[in-house]
Amino acid sequence: MIQTSSITAMAATGLICTLYPIVLLVLWRKKTHAPVAPFFVGAGTFFLFALVLERLLHTVCLMTDNAISRTITNSVILYTLYGGFAAGIFEETGRFVAFKLMKRHDDRETAITYGIGHGGIEALLIVGVTMLVNVGLAAVFNRTGAVPGDPTGVAAAALQSITPASCAMATYERLVTVLFHIALSVLVFAAARRPGRLWLYPVAIVIHASVDFIAVLFQLGIIKSLLLTEGIITVYTALTVCFALWVWKKLLAPSPKEESE
Repeated sequence: MIQTSSITAMAATGLICTLYPIVLLVLWRKKTHAPVAPFFVGAGTFFLFALVLERLLHTVCLMTDNAISRTITNSVILYTLYGGFAAGIFEETGRFVAFKLMKRHDDRETAITYGIGHGGIEALLIVGVTMLVNVGLAAVFNRTGAVPGDPTGVAAAALQSITPASCAMATYERLVTVLFHIALSVLVFAAARRPGRLWLYPVAIVIHASVDFIAVLFQLGIIKSLLLTEGIITVYTALTVCFALWVWKKLLAPSPKEESE
């Protein structure tokens, strides 16, 4: 039996993570009247680069039994580096390509709109949709005592392990992560669209990879506390946001190269 409180928490998490990017977009457009197209470009770019291209690489490097996958998975250092840099390189390269192609959207507001789409679709697909599906599965489990298509009971055990506290943590993690994606979008926008700031592209890759190192170390059990993990990521995100705000303000002024031209 899955408690009503857990089902309610799943529903709340699912709705918050689904509506969060939409609310952010509405408030941002109300404030700036920015065009909505970069939002959908951001969502599409995340889907292509993170959920398609990056996962194709994971298939070769992690999921298929070969010399490369065995080398990576048998080394904590290599596994951590791979996990961090795979996400950093694919997602930041996706951002860079998207901003290069969006030639009609050259104002700095584009970076925020794009970031809401990029981070928002991740929150919606990875947590929002998953939690809403879990609500339905939990209702079926409570009626029948089983989860459809789960002969081993693994899915049922996973559902029963979800608590209001874990839902609250998942919600918080996604709220912070969307802000992290918006900040990175500002950095990569500056790298792609402003002369003299290309260096921000590799910086964004390293920043993204570094925060994923923390997540991988938690996944491997080296960092054992989820609260500590989220605390470190929160501080890291706050520093990244502050750096992005500094870059954001600089986008108003022409670069030295632009001034010379």
